[in-house]
Amino acid sequence: MRYKKMIFLSGKAITINLFFNKFVNLFKIHELELYVTDPENLEVNKYPNGKINLPSNILNLINIFKIISYIFQLRKLIKNNKNNIFFINTPLLSFLFRLSAIGIKSKIIYFVHGYRFNNNSNYLTFIPFFLIEFLLSFKTDKYIVINKYDELITKKFFSKSVMKIDGVGI
Repeated sequence: MRYKKMIFLSGKAITINLFFNKFVNLFKIHELELYVTDPENLEVNKYPNGKINLPSNILNLINIFKIISYIFQLRKLIKNNKNNIFFINTPLLSFLFRLSAIGIKSKIIYFVHGYRFNNNSNYLTFIPFFLIEFLLSFKTDKYIVINKYDELITKKFFSKSVMKIDGVGI
């Protein structure tokens, strides 16, 4: 299958404003679209962009109707762009996006800014976050990580292609 363009999704425009140009140059991306919760704050304006709705606070995560709404919105985006590569880079968005992609053929790259589980976590936080990532790894084609620990975890437990980039952002 030949992919047409990259769909770049992020929680906030500030993430794209901080490291987006370096990312585009590093991976030599030419055709892409940007989706964020606040597109009016994007400083990058040479690419088409759109708005995605994500939980604005933790209370929205316990509202099942809101979660279903987010999932349907993301499923529609995935279905409308199934011949494209999706690049996601925030934990909440990556969770909702990959959950939404279940049952839809899609190409997903997850830029991990640090897993929510690590060797300093207690078992009450490590186990649920690890299990969630393990299950969602089946809907992830490639990972980009920023530290050695995440690289080792990804290779050992998720058996996925991984690229390590040093530092936060790029």
